[in-house]
Amino acid sequence: MATFYEAVEAISETEFEEKRKVLVSKSKVVSDYLDLHWWKYKSRIVRYCTSKYTHFGVRNTSTVEETHAKIKAKLKSSQGNLYTVFKKLLSWWTIAASETSLLLTQHATIASHLLQKSRYNRVVRIITRNTLRETERLWTDAEKIVNGRIERSACSGEFRAVHGRPCLHELIAIIESNGRKYITPNDFDKHWWIYRNDGTAPQRIQDPATLQQGRFKKSTRRMRLSNQGSTGTGRDPTYSERVDQNHSATPPSATQNAAQDPQVFGTQADDQVVPFESAFLPARSWGYAGREPYSEQNIAEE
Repeated sequence: MATFYEAVEAISETEFEEKRKVLVSKSKVVSDYLDLHWWKYKSRIVRYCTSKYTHFGVRNTSTVEETHAKIKAKLKSSQGNLYTVFKKLLSWWTIAASETSLLLTQHATIASHLLQKSRYNRVVRIITRNTLRETERLWTDAEKIVNGRIERSACSGEFRAVHGRPCLHELIAIIESNGRKYITPNDFDKHWWIYRNDGTAPQRIQDPATLQQGRFKKSTRRMRLSNQGSTGTGRDPTYSERVDQNHSATPPSATQNAAQDPQVFGTQADDQVVPFESAFLPARSWGYAGREPYSEQNIAEE
């Protein structure tokens, strides 16, 4: 069986013929059986033939054959008719449809922690989670190649044609673009979309970036004792508190005096002294109750 699987996984016709010769040398009976019943369908099972069309990596026929065998056995029984088989399978189809609908709803509303990275902002909740997890595995390999400057092979396009999603070379190009290229829903075949009947989804409004307040860095112990920091529950000062000059949380830069308006305060320099044109009048010159204010003569006498 190992030689048979090697023949099925042949990537070229030359390799396939070599594996067939090995099968003949090992067992002529098995080789004749394969030639009679299986190799005439090699365009559907051998890799070098199936890589020409999109099958999403599903080349195993055991499940289909098992289901087909059960249906044939049911039809050969005393109650064997298509209507009875349909009624027996109707409940199974209904349950399968409900489970599939629930699964798609979960994919459209829930995003795992692994897929909350910025590179998946345009495809999360549009492409199924399993597909994005497989893309994340390829992304990890692509980062190793880029960071390690490993020599890469030329892209044959087989992975894209077979699986309908970005290959390793496409992800490398996105990483090397430094943010100029992104992973978009159009990079995936409609088979991987959550809702396949929808048109091309427009670009969604991205979540705003979290603004970090510019505060002085404190030691972890002091921040923990003051119930601050990333794990603290203490309230951060509001904007009005942070710009208040008398508040302890105000940064030093905010305590500097604002520029004075020359129309209000004039343009007099700090080192320029201008004498008063009139004599200085003390406060009592404005008068007290029952007393006349000072005259200029009284001021001169004093």
